[in-house]
This record gives sequence, structure tokens and C-alpha cells, in this order.
Amino acid sequence: EKTLVENFADIFFDFNSPIRTNVTQNRIYDMPPVVNEAVRVNLEDVLATPGIAGFAPAARKPGSEVIITGQRFASKPGDNKVYLNGKAATVVSASSSELKVLVPTGAFTDNIKVITPDGGVTSTGKFQVYQPPVLKSFSPQEGMVGQTVTLTGEHLQSEMIERIQLANLTCDILSHNGSTVTVRVPADATTGAFQISTKGGEAVTASAYTVWYAPFIKEISKQTDIVGASIMITGENFATDKARNLVRFGQVLAQVLEASPRQLTVRVPESAQTGVISVETPGGKATSATSFEVIPGPRFTAMQPTKGTVGTVVEITGEHFGIMGLVDRIAFNGQEVLVLESAANRYKVRVPRGASTGKVTITGFGGQAQSTADFEVEELNPAEAITVYPNPNDGQFTVSLRHADFDVQLIEVYDAVGKRLHQTHITGPRPETVEVSLRAAKAGVYFLQIHTERGLIIKKLTVL
Repeated sequence: EKTLVENFADIFFDFNSPIRTNVTQNRIYDMPPVVNEAVRVNLEDVLATPGIAGFAPAARKPGSEVIITGQRFASKPGDNKVYLNGKAATVVSASSSELKVLVPTGAFTDNIKVITPDGGVTSTGKFQVYQPPVLKSFSPQEGMVGQTVTLTGEHLQSEMIERIQLANLTCDILSHNGSTVTVRVPADATTGAFQISTKGGEAVTASAYTVWYAPFIKEISKQTDIVGASIMITGENFATDKARNLVRFGQVLAQVLEASPRQLTVRVPESAQTGVISVETPGGKATSATSFEVIPGPRFTAMQPTKGTVGTVVEITGEHFGIMGLVDRIAFNGQEVLVLESAANRYKVRVPRGASTGKVTITGFGGQAQSTADFEVEELNPAEAITVYPNPNDGQFTVSLRHADFDVQLIEVYDAVGKRLHQTHITGPRPETVEVSLRAAKAGVYFLQIHTERGLIIKKLTVL
């Protein structure tokens, strides 16, 4: 008699050795009609292939411990090979009915496979692997408490997220869709990175989110100073980046020289006027409690005439002359002049010796001003530069050296026959004029000889 045996690979009989087959249908002959119970061999007594009854928990992240229960596991941990999604898991401990393993890194949700020296088995159910979160970016990069921020990444499903923190403070989660999460910046938050904790692990943003608070001005190092001076502003919540602090004197923007969260060093700007100082950052705007008094520098409005020789009197008009009760310094192309007259908005000066064509500058306590156009210095020949008046005269006359841009050493007077009647040696600082008196001179013609560094100048005099 023949018997059909289906879907067995190893077939055992009570009267011979196992028969290994490799087909799903096998014809077995000489099958005894009655099995002798005394010598019956049960399947569980001879089966060596391991079996998986279950595993717990049903889901975990990489690195977590999972307990696999079943039968016929190898008693030594190293003799059990456990795989999840093709990734080998570390077997922590083993017994014939239980394996403790760690979820391998890089594994995905799949069936668990156990292989022993006697065979292999795959679980009927799949073990779920919680994937670690990935944070790629966030937007915006900065903001204030209460504002919203959207984090973008991977594995950000709502059922996976446990908490999101900003610098150790928990954020309220407003919305999520798996790849993005929108949160609110918590109260008392400080600048720092976002950190997300999920069932799959933790992730931290590569860059920090900047939290801004409204600035506050506590003190100004000076209450008054000139344009261009440096002053320090102390307070709170200033930007460390100089460019993020907008400091204004009134409406005029100032240059920030140094910046820290509690102190700014700024330069008093041109055109600044007395008033409050304000500091504006992305966190808001602060205004000083007291006014800062700007000591103004002079302002050049006009000059008349705009050209002339050495010695020419020039009137300069403008604003803020003589601040702090001091007379301003005036120079023609760098050559300082003597101020003849001064008023609140006007100066009268004389073009100095050595002056050349160029800008006229006024330097005061509060700064410096310059003419927009050059003052043109006209040159005279020596004979034109020295004048005599009155001529004719009664023997008393004046020799003017005011327009002479050169040194004069000696002035002599001769009569018509060549007799010297007078001489004046000029030493030390050269005078603007020299007074000459010929008391005994009779009416007639005389000759004035002037010795200069540019040669001898002769002028004719008439005495009445």
C-alpha cells in the first residue's frame, strides 16, 4: 500500500532513519497500517528547527532591547543569528525559549528572522522600527517670544513626537505633517538650538535660533560732546553684530564702533543735533531717558571775495562760530590767518603770507568746516605788492607791505641828487606797514628804495 505525504521535508518512521526529501509530494511505501504507541515518536521530540511564538515590544527605535519568545533557540547567544530587514541584531542573552536582542542601526520595519545551527525561522508579524528624526532647517532664523517657527526634516509624524525644546524650554506644537512641524517660541526663551525627541530618537538643529528681546538704554557715558566723539551706551539686549544695532541721534544715524549685549560704542554723527538717543534692534526700539547735547561744529556758508592777493580782507559767513567762547582757527589752504573781527556768524580775516589757492577751513571746538570752492590767491609782482600813500604828501607817508608775500630788509629815502635822507631797517616779524617822516624835507621829488629778498624796488615820491 502507498500513502501520500504532503508538504514535509523530513519524514520520520518508527522503523527506519529519517528520509530527507526535496519535493512537496512524496510517495511512501510500506507504511504500517497500525502505529505502535509504545514506540511512537512525536514531532516535537525530534524537530530541531527553531520557532518564533512572538516578540515584545512590537515597536522600538534602533538600539532598544526586544525579547523574542519561542522554541528551540540555541542556548549560547553567539549561536543565534537574528536579522531585521537584513541588518544583524546583537544578541544580548539567550535561552531555548527566549532571546534578548538590540534593534540594529539602519534597520527598517520588517519580519524578524532567527537562524540557529539547526535551522531558521521568520516571524509572521512585522516588527516596527521607529526611525530617528532628522532636522534639516528652520524658518525664520530669528524672532521674539510668542512667534512661530517651522522646522523641516524627516520622520516628524505627530504620533512619533514626544517633545520639542528650544534651549531646554519646551515649545508648544501648533501643527505638523510628517516633514514639517510648526512651534511657538516659549516664554523666557534664549538663543539656542532646537532639539526634538521622538520615539525614534533625538535630533538637534545645526544652527541656533536667535531670540530677540526689546533693547533697554540704562546710561550714556557722556551728556554732551562734539561731532565725531565716541560715547558708550550701556543697557540690555543689544545685538552683538554691530550692523544689527541702529543708533540715532535724533533722526541722524550714527556709526556703531563696538557692540556687545550690554554695551555699544558709537560715534556722534555729522549733522547730529541735541536730543534723545535711540537704539533699534530686531527686538524693538529703546530711547534714552535724557537728551544728549551735541556741541556743533562750525558750518561754512560763504566768503567774499572769493579771490585776492595776500593781505586781502575776506569776510566769511556761516553758523556755530566761536562755540564755547573760543575763537575758531581759520586757514587758507593750510596757512593760518589772523582774525580781524568775529561775530556769532561772521569772521573778517586777511589772506596770510604764504597762502596759496585752495580751500578755506574753519576749525572750532565742535569740529571743522571747509569751503566748497577754492579761494584763489592772486600773485603780484614786487613793485605792485608794495604801495606808498599818500603820494604826493607833506613829508609823512606810509609804506604798506600788506600785500607783499616776501621779506623786506631795508627802506631808504634819497633826494634828487642822491643824498640819503632816511633809512629804516626791518628785523624780526615783518610789519604790515612802515611809517616814514621827513620833517626837514623841502618840496620836490624824492626816491624811495626798498630792499627785499626779491630785489630792489624803487618808487618816486612827491613832497609838496
